[in-house]
Amino acid sequence: MITSPFLVINPKNYFNQKELYEMAAIADPLVEKYGVTLILTGPFTELPNLKKRTKNLLIAAQHVDYVPEGVGMGKVSARTLKEIGVDVAVLNHAENRLYFSEIIEIVKECNRLKMSSIVCCDSVLEAQALALLNPTVILCEPNELIGTGRTSDLSYVKETNRIIKSINPNILVEQGAGVNCYDDVYRIIKAGSDGTGATSAFVQAENRGALLMEMIEAMLAATRRKS
Repeated sequence: MITSPFLVINPKNYFNQKELYEMAAIADPLVEKYGVTLILTGPFTELPNLKKRTKNLLIAAQHVDYVPEGVGMGKVSARTLKEIGVDVAVLNHAENRLYFSEIIEIVKECNRLKMSSIVCCDSVLEAQALALLNPTVILCEPNELIGTGRTSDLSYVKETNRIIKSINPNILVEQGAGVNCYDDVYRIIKAGSDGTGATSAFVQAENRGALLMEMIEAMLAATRRKS
């Protein structure tokens, strides 16, 4: 189960198998040590291996398709992910968009299966619409900032947090885009977000363990400041 504060390590397809397993080994014990939720995404082919190699991390699929029962050649359904032990499904990322009608059905299926969902959005209006669907998490990140190293404006962070919580206070809000360091994480969590995540920062880091520790410390410091 995803709880606040949380951090998503999202290597996409940048990590090779060895790097992915090393990241999992670094992150897994830190969940228990610091009492935070850490989520590691992986390619479909590595999800069963990541589940076997970890006990504390939440393992996430980087995409899920809408698959009506019995059809969908080559597609991956929430049910098949659940059956191999996947904890979280990420959907509607800017690099793998879905129709809104598909998002509705996938979120319903994830909720039925008791599998957490992280649904990505770009705009405040999109965040407002997605909040009506009751996903576990809404990830807010302007598409034009993804991979640029530039973070979202504080006004965007606060407004998307506000609009989502006003519709459904049980939805967790993740803020992404350009998150690279302690200050980025601290600013996002202190502004009222439940979590954040990063891709490029981990891919480019010389010491991924040190970067992860830095981000965890920022999350905890900002959470204490909020309370």
